Amino acid sequence: IPILGGTARSVELAELINILLFSILGMALGIGVRWIPAPRPERFSRSILLVCIPILFFSSAFFQYQLWLSAVQKDMGIGASEVRVVTNQWLKQTVHQSGLIGFYTYTAYYSVLPTTPQLLQASIQGRQRVDQLFSKVFATPPGVTDHLLAFCVWILRLFYLSLSVLAALYHFQEGSAHPQPRSLLKLKPSKPRRSRKNYKKIK
Repeated sequence: IPILGGTARSVELAELINILLFSILGMALGIGVRWIPAPRPERFSRSILLVCIPILFFSSAFFQYQLWLSAVQKDMGIGASEVRVVTNQWLKQTVHQSGLIGFYTYTAYYSVLPTTPQLLQASIQGRQRVDQLFSKVFATPPGVTDHLLAFCVWILRLFYLSLSVLAALYHFQEGSAHPQPRSLLKLKPSKPRRSRKNYKKIK
């Protein structure tokens, strides 16, 4: 169950939705190339896209981190300043990191986000039981199973990031190659045409 929970947690809906958001962002920036007042609008728009990609991708982890802090604060009945101290202690105890990076690393190793010290100990014990079970079945050294499962989660995350980047770049090219709308073409001043009668008189 912990293994299935960890795998299901890594395949998060927010990261799948990111692919759609990246496609919309790439298409919007691609279409907006013709309205950017810059010497090289396509390069400028592509630079904006490359800056937005990591921010948008890791924003889901940031919001999950904030929701976790709120849940810990509610369940333990502590203040906003204390909750960061407590959660950083938990993260350093489990993954030897703190803050958002520690939270992102923790979710790769553990399938349950603890909101109390009791849940934290239960999560650690569950991870140890799974590691011991795999060590007995496959005769592997202790800790190998944890790192292997975490490695699979990181591979999935890298896959999501690569897929999102490709979707954004593809739709950026599609948007930049999109023909200009007819409504905008009508706004352009057209050259006066000579009538056939005037043309014959000139001859």
